[in-house]
Amino acid sequence: MLNSEKFNMLKKSKYVLCKKIPLMPVFEPRGFWGTIKALKKIKTINAGVVLEFLEERKKQNHMWYKVRIQGTVITGWINGINLEVNNAIN
Repeated sequence: MLNSEKFNMLKKSKYVLCKKIPLMPVFEPRGFWGTIKALKKIKTINAGVVLEFLEERKKQNHMWYKVRIQGTVITGWINGINLEVNNAIN
């Protein structure tokens, strides 16, 4: 799991994802229907994809990271618990 101290390093580089993880479309959906809508829009990011880290937020003692998939306009949120990256690419 990544922690907040490492986020400054993450922002400066791109990283290769080590395992498949879910990408949430929004950090905190609003209300019941917002949650249902967000759940329907969850994407799966495969291992080997390069991520750019854009932002971080903390929720219930867990870090969440807003990322962009390199070479696309796709952005979303990933839970730091699920996150395993390596091979920094500058």
